[in-house]
Amino acid sequence: MRTWIPGTCPPPGCYMEERYVGDTPVGIIQVFSKCAAHSGVADILLWGILAGNPDSESRRNGGVLHKLLTDFVGILSESFVQEDGSTSLRFKQGITVSFTWSGADLTRVLTVTITGISLTNPQKNSINNYCTTAFGAGRVVLVN
Repeated sequence: MRTWIPGTCPPPGCYMEERYVGDTPVGIIQVFSKCAAHSGVADILLWGILAGNPDSESRRNGGVLHKLLTDFVGILSESFVQEDGSTSLRFKQGITVSFTWSGADLTRVLTVTITGISLTNPQKNSINNYCTTAFGAGRVVLVN
């Protein structure tokens, strides 16, 4: 068991205790408080909306981030060598990607804003198609 404040919540954030099986979080044991954006969500549904469902807030954040980094190497991202010798991806210098949330409860929408580069229509279509297929129509908005 661990306490958790999701990064997708507006401050002060939801605060809960997660249930684990081994090292994997599988649900909520107790909700201590909810942020304004999730105040109308039933406690029993909260973990799914935040992390457990295929279109959860954390999966949208992580999925879009992964898509941008891995599918657009050389355009948006670049490989670099870390101190331990392993390689990783990061956004290229001058490119900023920000994630913001709007709405409340079950209708929250992730807006992803990319600045420092103008993507082509096929590149935008690739990102939008991924978001619609992975998370449903209107769940992620791309701004570029």
